[in-house]
This record gives sequence, C-alpha cells and structure tokens, in this order.
Amino acid sequence: MNGSQMIFKQISFMLLVILYAAGHGLGTPQHFEFASFNNSRIEDVIFVKQDSWYGGQDAQQGSDDAIWLNPDPALVQTRAAANIGKMAYKSPITFKSSEFGMASFTTSFRFKITNTRPYPNGGSGMVFFIADYLKAPEKSYGRYFGMVSPNALNAQRFLAIEFDTHQSTTFFDISASHIGIDISSLRSAVVADSSPNSSQPQYYPELYLYYNFTFTAWIDYNSSSKLIQVWMSNSTLIRPSQPILYYNYNLSDVFNETMFVGFSATNNASEDGMEGHVLYSWNFTAYFPLDKGPKNSGSTLKLPFLIAGVLLAVIIVGCVSFFLWRRNPRSPRPRPSIVGRFNGSETVTSNHVAHYSLRQLKKATNNFGESNRIGEGGSSNVYKGVLEDGRMIAAKRLKVTLHKDKKEAEFISELKVISNMRHRNLLQLRGWCYESEEAILVYDFMSKGSLGQYIYGNEIGSLSSNIRLKIIAGIASALEYLHFGLGECVLHRDVKAANVLLSDEYEPLLGDFGMARLISHSQVDAITMTAAGTTGYMAPEVAFSGRFSDKADIYGFGVLMLELACGRRAIDYLRLNIEEVRLVEWVWSLHLNNTLIEAIDSKMRLEISELQIEQWRKILHIALMCCNPSPDARPSMRLVCSMIEGDDLSVAELLPRSRKWEPLPMENWPSASTSATHSWTKQDKSHDPGLTTSSKE
Repeated sequence: MNGSQMIFKQISFMLLVILYAAGHGLGTPQHFEFASFNNSRIEDVIFVKQDSWYGGQDAQQGSDDAIWLNPDPALVQTRAAANIGKMAYKSPITFKSSEFGMASFTTSFRFKITNTRPYPNGGSGMVFFIADYLKAPEKSYGRYFGMVSPNALNAQRFLAIEFDTHQSTTFFDISASHIGIDISSLRSAVVADSSPNSSQPQYYPELYLYYNFTFTAWIDYNSSSKLIQVWMSNSTLIRPSQPILYYNYNLSDVFNETMFVGFSATNNASEDGMEGHVLYSWNFTAYFPLDKGPKNSGSTLKLPFLIAGVLLAVIIVGCVSFFLWRRNPRSPRPRPSIVGRFNGSETVTSNHVAHYSLRQLKKATNNFGESNRIGEGGSSNVYKGVLEDGRMIAAKRLKVTLHKDKKEAEFISELKVISNMRHRNLLQLRGWCYESEEAILVYDFMSKGSLGQYIYGNEIGSLSSNIRLKIIAGIASALEYLHFGLGECVLHRDVKAANVLLSDEYEPLLGDFGMARLISHSQVDAITMTAAGTTGYMAPEVAFSGRFSDKADIYGFGVLMLELACGRRAIDYLRLNIEEVRLVEWVWSLHLNNTLIEAIDSKMRLEISELQIEQWRKILHIALMCCNPSPDARPSMRLVCSMIEGDDLSVAELLPRSRKWEPLPMENWPSASTSATHSWTKQDKSHDPGLTTSSKE
C-alpha cells in the first residue's frame, strides 16, 4: 500500500467512525491532535508535578514547540541524581461504557531520544502510557519509568509501550535498546530487540534507540479482536505495513471507565548515561466498536442528519478516490506473502520468513556435513551453517527416512505455528525450504547451545543462580504467550531442557514446534491426541490416555524448573538411592519431610544469600504445583508467571501436606474401570510417567 492509498484509507476510516458515532448518540469520537506543542495548544496538556520526595526537573515546553520530558543533555550543566518527566492530555479518556462496552483506540506520535553516552549506557528511555493515575509512585525513576514503585512492582494497572535504553535485570530486559508492550508490569509481554547484537536483525539499525533518530510510532487496540499492535519507523510518516509488535489481551480487565493518556520518561542515577526525551507531535482517537451498542429508539430523529452525513462522506471519498486514481492510475500490486502449498490442500503463509533454495542451504552447511551437525532429534538433525551474507544459522533438516506424510505434517505444523509468532523468548524462524523431498527450517544459531547440554552434560554448575532464574522467567513468559497471547491456544507438547536454546547473554528461547498444535480456547480443557513428549517431562494424563491440554505443557515446565533448581536431570538411573531416580518424586518427598531446601543444587546453595535461598524455595513450591498429577489442580501459566514475578515468597500453603496428591479425574484415565478415588502416592509406581516410553520417534 503506497502513501496515497494509506491516506485515503485513514480518511475513509475516520469518516466511518464519525458517522457511526453520530448514529449511536456518542457524538464525535474522542479525538485530539497536536501537530506541534506551541503556545496556542499547550494548555491542553498537563505537566505532572511530583510529590515532595522528587527533586528532579519536571517535563516542560521547549523553545522548539516540542515537549521535553527530560531536558536536552546539551543544555544541562548539572543534573539531579535521577529524573522523571511526565505529561498527559488534560482530560481523562472514556474507555468503558455500560452501553457500548470497551473502546478501541489508535494513536501516533513523533519523538526523539537524545543520548550522550554510547550503548549500553543510556538513561532509561520513555513510555507511552494509559493509566488511572498521573503522579509517579515514590522512587520510580530510572528503570521504573515513573510508572511503578520499586517496593510495589505489581500494584498499578496500566498499559505502556516502552522505548527502553537500559537493560534491567529486575525486569529481565533483553538488551539496552528495545521496544516492548507492558501490561500492569514493566516486564514486557512481547519485545522487539533493536540492539546491535539483536537476534531480530530487521530492527537494527532502523529502530536503534542510540542513534538520535526522530521516530514515529503508531499504536492500535481493537477491542473486538483484543489485539494490540505497534508500528515504528525512523524514515516515514506513513505507517509501515507490518507491525513490530502485536499481542492479544483483553484490556477491559485493566482499564477503568476513564483513564489518562500520556508519556513518561526517566534517567538513571548520575553515573549512568544522561538522555533527553522530546515529543514533537501526537494524535489520539478512541471510539466504540461498530458491532456494539443498543438500538436507539430516537434514532429516527437523526435520520436526516445521517443521510446528509452519508452523502457528504460519499462525495469526499469519491473526490479523494478520483484524485488518487488520476495521480496513480496503475498502482502496483502488493508484494505477495511467502506461500508454500503442499498436496494442494495445506497452505502456509508468513510475511516474516525467507524462502531458501536447497542449493543455498547445502552450501551454507557444507552439504549437511557431519562436522556441521550440532544436534539430533527423533525426526530431525540440526546443522550449523553460514549464509553468503555471513549470518550464522541452525538448519533443522527433517530426516529423509521419515515417511513423506509424517515429514510433511511435521514441517507444516512447525511452519504454521511459529512463523507468525513474535516473543522475546521464542526461537524465531528465519526461513524454510521444501524441495526435492527435503524439508528444512532455518533458525538463528545459538552459540550457547541448549539448556539440555548443561543439564545432561553435568555443566549445570556453570549457570549462576541469576541465570537460572532468568531462564525460568523467560520460558514461563513464552508459555504464557503461547497459551494466552494469540487468537488461538498453542500447545507446545514437548517442553524440556533440550528444546530451550540460550543466546550469548543466556536469554532463553523455546524452540522445536514440530509437535505443537493450534487449538481454539474452547477446546483447551483437553483434546485427545497421539501421546507425544519425552520421558520424564510427559504429564501422566498424556501417557495414560492421550488427553492433552495446556496443563500438560505446565507439567513439563514444572519438571524443567526442578531441573534448574536441583541441578539434576528429570530421571537419573545412576542414582544409588532408588527414591532419588525420579526428580519429581524425590523433591515431593523432601517437601513432605519439611526438608525442601535440601533439593536446591548444593553447589549453588553455597554461593547464594539467604534471601536467594528463599526465592529458590518458592520456585520449588511452584514447580511442585505444576507437577501435580491431576491436571485440574495445576495452575495456569498466567498464574505461574504471576507467582514467579511476585514478591511474596510464601506460596507453600498452596501445596498439600499429605502423602497423597489430588486424584486424577476419572475421564483422564485410560478406562472407566479405574477407580475415581485412586490417588497418586509416593509408593504407586504403576502410573509413573518415567516408566512410559515416549512415542516421539
């Protein structure tokens, strides 16, 4: 879509919204626009004054008809230890209505972040926010963006789009130059990494936050589809065709009836870099969806006005269409998406991955040479390679011995599931090849290998406590995204250490979606599939009856947490004590005997503080909840993430103290003859998933 077509589309859309609003008694949509912040409009914004604890400089109007949230570093001789600048539109916006439900909104703005020191020593960055409060919580400068207090990280309700120039370990930031969607937490739900070392090269250097670019950002929320989308550019005022971020979330759960909209920017303490944050223009529109709203008995009184409005809209749109046609009568067709067809029935579409020829991949991997092979699974081999442009890749080649139908099904499944997903902790698909009966998926090469290599190679001791916690938090976030962040629920079906890859900074990335399935949220309770997974990680209900739900992924994640906490593999037949062979049973027995702390990796336990030991005790409790043999008793991934991120260390009361776990519901057992009162006990070995052979080839 070219610039003229985009303008036409936006004009048509605004006319449609205005006509709808008039017909439903809502008046003109809530809309404001600042082409600049000159003296004639400056009274329409609020410069937020902070409480007495704050000693920095508030946001203010600049001489260039812009708003400086934090002052221009070039004009500042001395500075406070830290700084917060906040501004907002003068009036709250109505987002919820008892008659019309939740509003959609769209906004765009031009801004710049001016840095005085090189990467990664930035200030902190800035956020666009929608919140029911304006004043910054106490001590919320630096990494807290003036949005949350360091003493109450999850106490506020807000939506924020962050443009972050500081890598915070508190919020598991991926780099010191990234863009993220934050929902009531500054730990981003999804992230676009624009740093020099990014695993998402499409964002560097175009969106690099240290180059003093003037950026334009666009943010949309559709209350019908519950989809948040973010676009960004440093070179055009026309919105790009592809968003850099998107995330499904029902903001009605977060928003009050009215909320403030605005911006907040912060600097760190004086030893870190200093930044200026400037806003040049801003527009915002909130409107209620067309398919909601009661019928208005008085609408007949508005009929003449509606007819006049429709005629006016037709005339305007017709004139604009004629003008654009005269300017560009032969508009080029949009570039088609990458499409692969198999057997004439399956279609795989993605706008984010490349199509490679078999010749290219053979050349990159030394003809899939044995010396390039870095991994092997039941149905595939993985090869390290170097493309002609110098990029290192990992090529997952499905085995040629696989039956054609099985190979095709696994290839299509992984390509369909992963190609359109974006999350900081999901391994990004870079390309694919389906040629001469070869099926190959191309991913970024991860130099640190898989987490399984550390656990099964007895190198887990080289991973510090903070790195292990980072891995747990990252994979939890990825699974929450798979289960809740998309239009459909994605079941991974093989969560295990070998499928967790580690970047140079030990950022965890969940990969291998060959067995993944997309299901509707209405089916998520349990559907019957062929048993799949890996011994030790497979949930008992999957092994027994093939009943698979999101709770089976949670079981596998619980085992993964135990491996990281204990520094041991899920099943270790070399253990002299038979009760220590199966990790889940052993940790559960320690919990029952009030000696759970003994499960923590002994080497790590000697190197960490008492507070960190309590953090790991909490992780063990959460892991045991996830490993409950009854799927109904396991927490959701959303609750798991909340417990992991929360400050409360006491979750032990949520675990039973008896030797019997909650019984499996009868329908989850292989036959109706099984007693519904049967419980999984420590002595009951007949239903041990560790004794079940994986069906994964």
